[in-house]
Order: sequence, then C-alpha cells, then structure tokens
Amino acid sequence: MAHGGDVVELARLASACRAELATRRGGQLWSAYEADPDLGATLARAIDDPTWRVVVGTWCDVTVAAGAVHAVGLRDGSTIGILELLYVEDGFREVAVGEVVMDDLLDWARGAGCRALDALALPGMRETKNFFERFGMKARALRISIDLDGADDDVDPA
Repeated sequence: MAHGGDVVELARLASACRAELATRRGGQLWSAYEADPDLGATLARAIDDPTWRVVVGTWCDVTVAAGAVHAVGLRDGSTIGILELLYVEDGFREVAVGEVVMDDLLDWARGAGCRALDALALPGMRETKNFFERFGMKARALRISIDLDGADDDVDPA
C-alpha cells in the first residue's frame, strides 16, 4: 500500500502514464475529456481515503509501478471498482510487477464488496487488453467515436 512518502513517485508515474496514453489512438481525446487533470494530487489525497486503494510496485527497492482503484456507488446500491491507474515503467513490464499490483487491487476491490472492476484500454493497446484478460477481465462496452477535426490523425495507431 502506498503512503505519504510515495506521493512524488505516484505523481511521476501518473504523469508518465497520461503522457504515454496521449500518444496512442484515442489518447488525445481521452486526455482532454476523461483523464484526471491532476491524478498525482488525487492520489495523494486518496492514500488516506478508505474508498480508495493506492499501491506502488517496486523492483530492487525502486518504485517502477503504481496502481489505484476506488469504489463507486451504483444506482442499484451496489459498488464497482474503477481502476484509475495501473502503470508500469517501460523496461519493467515483463517482470511481473504489474501482476503483483493488479492482484493487490483486485483483492482490495473484492474485499470492498465491489461487484466488478472497470479499467480502460485504448484502441490498439493489445498488450494492455491481453494483460487484463489474464485476470479474467473482458470488454463489457465499447465507446465509438468519430474524429471531426483531424486532431487524432497524427497519433500512433499502435
């Protein structure tokens, strides 16, 4: 679990995640519309909030990953976990740090009584989709969009 001493690293990793996602197909619009404009500050506040779970992942005592989920009430009275951040620095994505962080977040969501866990994968992010599928996650909705101003035309279609 993250603590106050992790705030700087959490902000750094949240910023790196947002920057990376903004370069992907659909990422510019996601960044302008859905992304938390100051996720680092949100995570700093969330560390002590019982409706959130914020964790860091380390490799050889160096913070290389971060994850955050929070429970949100639904209209039917149940709750769902919203994965706000799951980011592993490039170079550490094949050493299971992300899996350890994801396991922790899933355990927390189950323990918090969440009926589901929602996460984001932008179009073309096959590795991300594969990662989530290894945990039994599957798409339950697709948001369809048309780019009317050409702003996303130069974004990496990977």
